Amino acid sequence: MYNLLFRVGWDVLQDFGKSKKWIGGRIGATAILHTWGQNLRYHPHLHFIVPAGALMPGGKWKHSRKRGRYLFKVDQLSSVFRARFVEKTRELVKQGTLTGKVPGNLFDKDWVVYAKRPFGGPAQVISYLGRYTHRTAISNDRILDVNEETVTFTWKNYRNNYKRQTTTLPGEQFLGLFCRHILPPGFTRIRHYGFLSSASKKKSLAIIRVALKQTPLPESSAKPWQEIALERMGIKPGICKSCGGAMVIIEILPDQFHRNQRAPPAEMETSDLNSCNYEF
Repeated sequence: MYNLLFRVGWDVLQDFGKSKKWIGGRIGATAILHTWGQNLRYHPHLHFIVPAGALMPGGKWKHSRKRGRYLFKVDQLSSVFRARFVEKTRELVKQGTLTGKVPGNLFDKDWVVYAKRPFGGPAQVISYLGRYTHRTAISNDRILDVNEETVTFTWKNYRNNYKRQTTTLPGEQFLGLFCRHILPPGFTRIRHYGFLSSASKKKSLAIIRVALKQTPLPESSAKPWQEIALERMGIKPGICKSCGGAMVIIEILPDQFHRNQRAPPAEMETSDLNSCNYEF
């Protein structure tokens, strides 16, 4: 079902981008899967970051209407996405790929498709991605109390003017809600499409930067990633933000959840390991 969500979401955006009514070119997008709401209930949905323009057949960049203030009409996106998703779901159920019964009232209500104005710059894009890419279903600061029987946590009620509420659940129920958001091993929850896909982004972004009169990206260097992170983002990997002390690896935890799609390299650097425990 998650793959269907990605597929339909991108297909709709791609078709809107190809339409001369809107842009008439090849757009790009980064999609991020979320499965939860603030109250931990099951709520699968996608966040798309879409550059406000497209690459045209001649290799030129074309801004969206009004110089990037918006891309497509939200109400039209909503109706097309609903129709496509229901159609594909019914096909998969008919083929036996999906089990269960498709409800018959899926067209009775408008589906929620929401679009924001463009970000103010690269810093805002990085900040947005940071909030959504590696977040778990609930952060520690929202958990107020844990005892032998219950878990108490806070959440924002979006239907009640973002009012903060407190909920207490039996421990088993809380764990059940949390575990529903654990994705299958190796599942890719962040995907890139169009001119942002891995196959074409290097060439495409070079063309776009020239069209936007931006400085070309420097050629890849032999600098370690820690040095690049410091130069470009002001981040010092391996240094505690609170005390300034250097982190020391005391234990290495092997990744038991992701399956290797190819053979690992003959030698692996310490910095390449997936999980580490640190002591300050």
